Amino acid sequence: MKNEVGRIINRLALTHGPEQVRTLVVERLDFRGGGMSRRMNRLITRTGRAVLKRKLESIQESAGIQVEQVPAQYTSQECSGCGYTSKRNRPSRARYACRFCGKTMHADINAARVIQSRRSWQQPDNMGPKARTNTRQLLDQRFQHRWNRPMEGAVPDVTGAPGAHRTATANGETDGTSKYHALVQN
Repeated sequence: MKNEVGRIINRLALTHGPEQVRTLVVERLDFRGGGMSRRMNRLITRTGRAVLKRKLESIQESAGIQVEQVPAQYTSQECSGCGYTSKRNRPSRARYACRFCGKTMHADINAARVIQSRRSWQQPDNMGPKARTNTRQLLDQRFQHRWNRPMEGAVPDVTGAPGAHRTATANGETDGTSKYHALVQN
């Protein structure tokens, strides 16, 4: 793991250099929460979180490439085009299809674009147990501000229907009982 991380980051720095790559934007991954298997916990402990952190710090010093971290929550579910966030935007592991605007692409490309767009966020350091909730509230607020309305049109089985009469939430509910509706009503 240590050699692979070093090889990839060194190749990036040597191939492109600080002239072309001024900033490297990465997800702020936090594996401290529960819910991971025993095998995954063992793997993370053995490889060490510090390996990647040290290598990213060394690339800043040696190549002059800035490293910025952005919140990792919901990067695979958020649309890089319209900002709509839903589990249902990922029909498969490799495919991304937004249920609001209809944009389709490879899931990794969409997530990379989302990570890049989050670079400009004015965000608090929301690490810790409330990180997912804080990020979700921020995503919902940004979506509503951008489109100046609740998440209309993102209904199950209808893709890209901004004028639809039913209202769905980021979680796909249509009955108005979700966290999004609670945020909008308060």
